[in-house]
Amino acid sequence: MKNRFFTILIIIVGLSLISTASICNACKTLGSLIKNAEDLIISETFIATIQDDSPQDTSEGETSSASEPELPESSGEPDPVIEEDEDSAEIFEFILPEKEILRADRGISGYIVEGGSAVTCADYDYIVVGDNHVNQVLRGYISFNISGLWIKDIRRVRTASETFGLTGNLSGFSSLDIKACNYGNSLETADFAVDGIQIISFPASSSLSLSLSNEAMLETFMNAIEGRQNYYQLQLEFSPHTNNNSQPDGFNIKTDSIYLEVEYY
Repeated sequence: MKNRFFTILIIIVGLSLISTASICNACKTLGSLIKNAEDLIISETFIATIQDDSPQDTSEGETSSASEPELPESSGEPDPVIEEDEDSAEIFEFILPEKEILRADRGISGYIVEGGSAVTCADYDYIVVGDNHVNQVLRGYISFNISGLWIKDIRRVRTASETFGLTGNLSGFSSLDIKACNYGNSLETADFAVDGIQIISFPASSSLSLSLSNEAMLETFMNAIEGRQNYYQLQLEFSPHTNNNSQPDGFNIKTDSIYLEVEYY
């Protein structure tokens, strides 16, 4: 009977110990769970604080000014209409150059005989270049009045002659040289000594026809324009100056057949 009592007592004590250990373990587990929960709450609160650093709405129903811009109040009047000024609009227009034909000035065009006299086209209707029966050199001179073109924007210059009359033969002549010169407002015997700037040299040929337009001619023409010269003047001569055959040889150019064509804007 005593053994049985002690056995029951031992079982009760053992169960008490087991219950006490379980309760302790449970308390430890509950404490751990509570601590983990607190850490989790603190962590989430910290993360939320970092992520949501924008200013918060302070009143219900209000919206942030950054998300929706304020619109200006309407005055009730229509917006003003801006009219384009037609005068200020750029107008692109293709303009063709004008063309003017200048004829030789008879009063100061003609020829000069070496050691002799000056003959103008007012007295003899031809410009002569070559030599004569005593092998004197004849130089031709042509003048075009350009005073009306001083303010023009020159683009191109060309001189041409419709007919060349041949006298004698051109054997012994190698070329016909054309120079730009400036001998003034009259043709005098002393102008035979006036030199010029060569703008072209044609081979001497009985079938020669004059048609000239090149950079040298345009440049010398522009020099005359910029220098406000009244005339653009050309000098014609053969090279060599005479063929020494004691016969009249050369070209006779009718005054009205030679002209200067000028293009400008």
